[in-house]
Amino acid sequence: MQAVTIKAIGYISSLLGSSEVMVACDYPVPVSTILDELRSKYPLFSKYAGQLENIEESVLILADGRDMQLDSLVEPGKQLVLVTPVSGG
Repeated sequence: MQAVTIKAIGYISSLLGSSEVMVACDYPVPVSTILDELRSKYPLFSKYAGQLENIEESVLILADGRDMQLDSLVEPGKQLVLVTPVSGG
């Protein structure tokens, strides 16, 4: 069984309880499927995601340095990075 590695940065890592988790998959899957898997395994992430109107506007999702959309496919063995944007001055 292969997996996609999720690298969580900032607040997301506290919701997942780790800065890195794995989601098992043997074939390319959409980002939305990976997020659904995280929601089912991590209640704090599920609660946070459930409060968001649009997760793509509140969480930066990257793979290979590219911005990913919910329907973007992620290959097994790849790393997906989840970052909560920081603002301030």
